[in-house]
Amino acid sequence: MIMQTEIKFDWRPIAQLYNQSLLKKLATDANLDFIRLVATHSPLKDCCQGLTVGELLDALYRFLQLHYRSEYVYKNTIAQKIAIERHPSNNAKLLTEFRVNQSKADAVVLNGTSSVYEIKTEFDDLNRLEGQLSDYQKLFDKIYVVTHADGIDKVIHHVESHIGIIALTDRFTLQTCRPASSNIANVDPLVIFDSLRQNEYLNILLRSLGFAPAGSKYGWYEQCREQFGKLSPTEAHQGMLLALKARSKSGEFLDFIQRLPRSLVAIGMASEVSNSHKIKILERLSHPI
Repeated sequence: MIMQTEIKFDWRPIAQLYNQSLLKKLATDANLDFIRLVATHSPLKDCCQGLTVGELLDALYRFLQLHYRSEYVYKNTIAQKIAIERHPSNNAKLLTEFRVNQSKADAVVLNGTSSVYEIKTEFDDLNRLEGQLSDYQKLFDKIYVVTHADGIDKVIHHVESHIGIIALTDRFTLQTCRPASSNIANVDPLVIFDSLRQNEYLNILLRSLGFAPAGSKYGWYEQCREQFGKLSPTEAHQGMLLALKARSKSGEFLDFIQRLPRSLVAIGMASEVSNSHKIKILERLSHPI
C-alpha cells in the first residue's frame, strides 16, 4: 500500500518512463532493464518482487499522482475521464503532441468534434500560453486549458472568454470551471491542410469539391493547397475530423485499451500499434518483473 506521506525523491526518471516509446519497447525489446533500473532506484525498490510489469507501472504511476503531478498524469486523466468514460464506444480518438504551426498540442480528443487540451501543471508558467492558444484556434473547435486548482485564477486572466478552463482536482477528476464555446467559424483551412497527410487532403478535396490534381505528383501540393483554401471553415474542419479519426483505427482498438494498465491509457490511445505488437505488449505486461 502506498502511503501518502511526503517523500523527498527525484521523480523525473519515473515520469520519463511514460512516453510514446514505451509500448514499442514493450513489444520489441529483448529485456526490460530500463524499467527495472528505474524501479530499483524508486521508493518501490524493496517491494518489486512478485509484481508483474503492468502492476509495477501502475504502482510507479500512483507515486507520480501523489508526489509529482507531471504532464503525463494530466494527459492520462484526460484520456481516462474524457476519451474513455465520456465516449465509451470506439468513436473517440486521442492524439498527443500534435503539431499546429509553432505549437504542439498536449492532448486532442476527437469524437463528434475536435477538442484540444493545453496542460499547465504546477511546474509550468504561462509565458507561451497566448501563442499556443492562437495556434489552436486555427485548427480546433473546442479549446481548453487544463491546470491545477491554484492556477485557475492566473489562467482566467490570460485567456479569452471562449476558451474553456478545467482543473485537475486532488481526487484526479476533471472539474470544468468554464466550458469552451465553439470555435469552428475561426479555423483556417490552410492551417488544417498543413496538418494533414497527402492521402487525407486528397480524399477531402475529392469528396468536398470533386477535385483531383492533374499532372506530375511533384505539382500536386500547390494545386491541392490552393483548392483546399476554397473550403469553408466548417467543411475543412469536418474533413480533418474524419481524416484524423480514421488513422490506425481497428476493431480491436477499444479492447486493447481496456486491457492495458490504467497508467498506460493515454499512451495506448495515442499510439499506432499493430495487432501483432498488441499481443506482445499485453503478454509482456503480464510477466513478472
